[in-house]
Amino acid sequence: MKTPSLDRVRAERRLGSTALARMALDCFRELAASEMVDDGDVKMLGLELEKARPSMALLKRFSREVVKRYQELASTGLERRDALLQACEYVESEYEGRMRELVDKASRYLSQYERVLTHSHSGTVVNVLSRALGVRKVLVLESRPMCEGRITATTLSKTKQVELWVDAASGYAVQNCQACVVGADVIFPDGSFSGKVGSIPLALLCREYGRPFYVVADLWKIDEKTGYIIEEGGAGEVWDEGGEVVVRNPYFEIVRAELVHGYLTEEGFLKPWELATAI
Repeated sequence: MKTPSLDRVRAERRLGSTALARMALDCFRELAASEMVDDGDVKMLGLELEKARPSMALLKRFSREVVKRYQELASTGLERRDALLQACEYVESEYEGRMRELVDKASRYLSQYERVLTHSHSGTVVNVLSRALGVRKVLVLESRPMCEGRITATTLSKTKQVELWVDAASGYAVQNCQACVVGADVIFPDGSFSGKVGSIPLALLCREYGRPFYVVADLWKIDEKTGYIIEEGGAGEVWDEGGEVVVRNPYFEIVRAELVHGYLTEEGFLKPWELATAI
């Protein structure tokens, strides 16, 4: 099963998991635009999307929700193409409602801080910080090697004072902020989460300097740790002239629950140990 959008999902390395999950809807809509839609094709596409980016729990959740909703609608006798399009609309609407709640609650919570530090790029974090009226300045770590932090900095500069910091200066950046806020690609029932590489040292620095470390994430990102795979990028993203040097380029890492001050979700502020009851 191949669609142009599916290829883009596999190739994308700078956008966050929410953007990728929405791209999954594009894949299903492309299938709906084909000459014939059958149950097998819809199920197959869902499985292909799950395998495309195994580190992205939200992509898996979107795919499963669309397939589930499609099967329910198709069982009523609705034409297959219409069932698939309605399933996409249902999942999109459901998730947008969750995101509105999350952004509203998280932005109000973070307004207690004037200077906030963030890392890499998360569309959800950008939306929250842009709407947090109390936040005056955002410090952004550039997040090498893809430097997706620059996307965050550019977007937030329209509404906030922004400073872009090199990753190696994260210690100084933490000392110059009042709180740190990051996104998550997966959150686990034990209170830990998977985020962009660099999240572990950032969380440790926050503990060392007494700064709260928050994770902004919707509860659709909760997934089991069993079978979780940490994706790794190519050496060429880091160093084209490495020769015999082995280059490691992991994209994500798992941050322990005890390093997280709290999760900012559509249900409000949750301590790490409260995630298990939120599933």
